[in-house]
Amino acid sequence: MHPIILLNLTSMLNMASGWLIVFVLLLLMLVALVLGRKVGVFISLKTGDAQDNAKPLAAAVFALTAFLLVFAFNMSGTRYDARREALISEANAIGTAILRADLYPDSVRKELRRGFNEYLEARISFYTVGPQFDSARYWMSQSEAAGKKLWATATTYARATNTIVPTGK
Repeated sequence: MHPIILLNLTSMLNMASGWLIVFVLLLLMLVALVLGRKVGVFISLKTGDAQDNAKPLAAAVFALTAFLLVFAFNMSGTRYDARREALISEANAIGTAILRADLYPDSVRKELRRGFNEYLEARISFYTVGPQFDSARYWMSQSEAAGKKLWATATTYARATNTIVPTGK
């Protein structure tokens, strides 16, 4: 097959939903099963051979369908676990950063708290918009901007004082 055709097919499959791919493959397997059965009946009527060879084929198609469903559920479970671990890791990092913000003087602490509130609101909105990609991109950019402001505040204070950064390990 030509590489450009393979590239287009790959990009189409990457953009398609997993459930859509499973449904289309299941439908194609069932259509192939019915067509194969009809061709087998036609050939057996033409040759006079009355053997029914479709039963092993049907069993194989349904076994492949079962494997496909098992892999689809396994992949979705793995993605769920990975997303859950990422959320827990992010929540722990944010909690640690908020606690370390208490080590700064009151003027900087208040500014950092305000920044953390903006950041948290943007992250919560990002995770609650669901599959609305435009909204997700917007909230991701908002959280990145709030994170950059937080980092700028912390680095500005660290450069302004002659002491060791209080949040360093």
